[in-house]
Amino acid sequence: MRNSAQQSKRLFPRSGSIVRMRFILTVAVAFLLTGRDAIAAMSAPALPAAADIGASSGQKRAQERVGAILRSEELRTGLCGVLAVRMDGDTLVNFASGHKLVPASTAKLISTGLALKVLGPDYRYGTTLKYSGTVRDSVLKGDLYIVGGGDPTTGAVFPGSRPVSELFAQWKQILLDAGISSIDGRIIADPRFFGDPAPENPGWSLEDLGFAYGAAPRGLNFYENSRSFYVASAASPLAPPVVTPKYPDYPQLDLGVSAICTKSATYDDLYCVNSEFAPYAEFRGAFPLGSRGYVIECSNRFGPLTCAEYFRRYLRGNGVPVSGDAAYLDARGYLHGSPGYADDGLRCASGLQTLGKTLSVPLSEIARVTNYRSDNFFAETLLRTLGGHLQHSCRYDSCCIAANRQLERMGLDVRGGCRLYDGSGLSRKNYISPSFFVSFLKAMTHTPVFESFYASLPSPGMEKTSLVNRFKDSPEALKARIRMKSGSMNGVRCFCGYIEASDGDPRHRVAFSVMTNNVTAPGTSVYRLIEGIILAIVEEN
Repeated sequence: MRNSAQQSKRLFPRSGSIVRMRFILTVAVAFLLTGRDAIAAMSAPALPAAADIGASSGQKRAQERVGAILRSEELRTGLCGVLAVRMDGDTLVNFASGHKLVPASTAKLISTGLALKVLGPDYRYGTTLKYSGTVRDSVLKGDLYIVGGGDPTTGAVFPGSRPVSELFAQWKQILLDAGISSIDGRIIADPRFFGDPAPENPGWSLEDLGFAYGAAPRGLNFYENSRSFYVASAASPLAPPVVTPKYPDYPQLDLGVSAICTKSATYDDLYCVNSEFAPYAEFRGAFPLGSRGYVIECSNRFGPLTCAEYFRRYLRGNGVPVSGDAAYLDARGYLHGSPGYADDGLRCASGLQTLGKTLSVPLSEIARVTNYRSDNFFAETLLRTLGGHLQHSCRYDSCCIAANRQLERMGLDVRGGCRLYDGSGLSRKNYISPSFFVSFLKAMTHTPVFESFYASLPSPGMEKTSLVNRFKDSPEALKARIRMKSGSMNGVRCFCGYIEASDGDPRHRVAFSVMTNNVTAPGTSVYRLIEGIILAIVEEN
């Protein structure tokens, strides 16, 4: 056994080891001194050589320009994927295109595209009026049922939408044509078309569920199952802000405010919590003291009941007396009226008689509104309709299975590039790669519904769209060559769509996807950089 001196000689020999140790220390110090550059090198995009993606000078310039932007301080520490491919197969830009990222609202491209492909641009949702009891001497001795067929546009307000009074006038005319001019009973909403007792997606956050963009579609809807409130500052700090209900009026709703007003001029995290288990909503969070008031759009868990109540008011105000109140059916078919209504818990009457039916606008128009406004409510309706049509189930797991099978039939690698969890992109459990988006966009060009799908995509700068503030300084002719869908949430900024070639040749049309995740830079800076990426593709095509 060696003694300690012998071990010391073995571990620290005098011959040449000092030189080696000095070399190791020098390398370590050099790494520490250049650690920032080393980390930057690891974080920076490992772009393929321009020669690897195409031989033309335009393709090389596009790749180099995009590479420089991706290495910017704002983007290099996040996750980025870019792919731009022409219809003739040439790749203009490619960076990390196989990585699956959170798509946000660009997921609506898949919802609208598949709905158009499966259901057809001319598909319409129906709403049916039925009744129980008997009709004698122009009086309905029984209840009137509004049986929803999933129409998301009932009472909705969007460019080109018809006022709800026009729809109610049609429903009233159906009653008059059947010889009914008075109702001795209730107006009952039947929202069971989708059949799922939990219409909200389980992947949505509690905070999202309280806002209008987190409202869930039912078989019968009203004003996209949302409700607006006006919020104003209190006079003193820590006091609750003043919340005033606006439209639609729902007097049975009990409203609470646990939020407070803070002295911070910028801190505003006001949100609403509500539930279908009780007609109660509560505002929580903080509101800046002294700040100007604004309208906040919240979800309404009692959209079907609101529809029945507003139609009841319409009839009573337009010469058709209604003796009873509004009520609604739950997923099990049990009847619920206004809070405290005596007949809560009764089953839906059997043997209902049909009076008539009204139809929604065509699906092509619904898809256009979905993508133009980035409408979550419409997108979720389309996915659930797809699931019901193909899987005979509107549960979200069935809907996603239906969507995946359709994507596979289009020749797309779903397992490798796409994980759908909802139809709107609101859930952070959605993961889609830029490569999958581009493959989907290319596949859509070969479907009979491509014209309707393409028309549903807005161009940058278009009024009353989610792209109204994009590419403000770019020429109109250049913006007109872009049709795309945006997607954004905290840390996520994405754009996917088409770019028309300057020569107008459809073979030179580009399908592109630009996706960024985990980017903490201000949104204005990120948008500026992403617009630079898209402009590089446009100008070199």
